[in-house]
Amino acid sequence: MDVSLTEARDAGRQPGGLRGHLTAAADLFDEATAQVIADRFIRVLAAVAVGPQASRGSPGPRSRRAVHVLREWNDTAAEVPSGTLPELFEAQAARTPDAVAVTCDGVSVSYGELDGRAGRLARLLVARGRARSRWWR
Repeated sequence: MDVSLTEARDAGRQPGGLRGHLTAAADLFDEATAQVIADRFIRVLAAVAVGPQASRGSPGPRSRRAVHVLREWNDTAAEVPSGTLPELFEAQAARTPDAVAVTCDGVSVSYGELDGRAGRLARLLVARGRARSRWWR
């Protein structure tokens, strides 16, 4: 999808709005979908044009389906434990030291090993005067 916007000018070269063009690949989008995308883009531009006094929370009316997606599918509410990231990581490492914490290029490292490596790196950086944090023992 390609969108281009240009500023329109009147005969006196004063700003006269925006002109836009949307090109959608026919093998990816049917006409109705491209129209929905264009309509939503126009609503966002209109909301932005209102200025900073406008509510940032709602770019305008939404379709019933969009509201469903926002309320139902995107319901990711979850309790978040309190504490700093290092504290939370240490607590997880203490609870499940043998569980896989990270995998990269087929190599897995457990929480216990990663906690140990992080601690060694922190001590090395403190010894070299490059860190003053007490994130890890």
